[in-house]
Amino acid sequence: TWGTDVRTAGLLAKLLLGPSMLIMPAGFRQSGILGGFAVLGIVGVASIYSMVRLVRCSQVTGLRTFGAIVAGAFGPFAGDAIEFSTTLCQLGFGTVNMVYVGANLSKAFVSLGWKWAPSPTAVMVVQLCFLIPVVWQKRLSFFFWPNLVANALVFVAIFALIGYVAAEMNLNGLAPDVKAVSNGWVLFSGSAMYSFELVNFVLPLYNEHEKKETFVPIFTGTVSAALVLYALLASWLYLLCGSLTLMPVTLNLREDTLTAKTVPLVYAISSALLASLDLMLASQVIERSCFGNDEDSGGTAEADGRGYRTLALRTVITIICFFVAITAAKQLEVFVAFVGAFCCVPLVLIYPAAAHLTLIKQNALGHYVDGALIALGVFIFTTATLYAVFPPTA
Repeated sequence: TWGTDVRTAGLLAKLLLGPSMLIMPAGFRQSGILGGFAVLGIVGVASIYSMVRLVRCSQVTGLRTFGAIVAGAFGPFAGDAIEFSTTLCQLGFGTVNMVYVGANLSKAFVSLGWKWAPSPTAVMVVQLCFLIPVVWQKRLSFFFWPNLVANALVFVAIFALIGYVAAEMNLNGLAPDVKAVSNGWVLFSGSAMYSFELVNFVLPLYNEHEKKETFVPIFTGTVSAALVLYALLASWLYLLCGSLTLMPVTLNLREDTLTAKTVPLVYAISSALLASLDLMLASQVIERSCFGNDEDSGGTAEADGRGYRTLALRTVITIICFFVAITAAKQLEVFVAFVGAFCCVPLVLIYPAAAHLTLIKQNALGHYVDGALIALGVFIFTTATLYAVFPPTA
């Protein structure tokens, strides 16, 4: 039992403490130091509570997947809506991670003193040579060892960032232009939702967890601890960089430091692997829609030519996401907020609460809580999406 608790906590930490942490400091710049804590706290607590309600639906109904639960509540079309939203999320995550690779790897080359360091766009172009063959893979096991190494390096990088912030604050003090509250909190509400991409893994982790009664405490404790780490590290970096805080925040690292030479490189590797995995998973769903369940979804071409169609489709999807990434890199903060609001909010807040409200017998307070989660989800979905698509003029 102790072993499965540790394994579940470790997998949750791995899902939470990836490159998405790099967006948080810019969110605090958008919202101000107090506004950032408020937005991240509200979004985080609501997301945790909503995902716990999804687990509760599984416990009561015996249904083991997100799609089956929502379909059980609202009909088969709702299960298709879950698949559609999940695919959109994966395409969005893959695109953002492409941008992270370009920005971080270019930063690492500059910090290492390369005279002809490539631009982020040039890095993303070269990245295609890596991405396309990896997206062709058909087995998730291909990613096991590379991801394991990358995740271990990311944990080290987080401690390196904490050490960097402490040293720089001791040397330079706080930035003079830190704000308590700023009017960009709507945009940050969408970006914050982007960080809770683990919703698609909650039920698979629950199903694999041996002692079911310990899952919810392990889940809430681990995600809450990650949320606290998000808030502390992001606020410290904002206090250090002030209005100059960038997304990803690795671009703010002082180039003559060891941290600037290593941490962006680590996040570039992690982002490249995540981009490949996200695009591969999204491609598999699109393949089933295009070719049916009998179509080969693998990365090797078969003699009858079916495999070539999947390779071509995955290549086209990757190239389309590449061109979106080139455009998104120019307004990354807006694009991340859009992905978080439009793609993640329905999965994290609206669908779980609506399914719980429909399937689970509860008292009036429970109904009010579900209604509040749905209302919050609709509010963030609407306001942050509109803010991203139609940004207010200065």
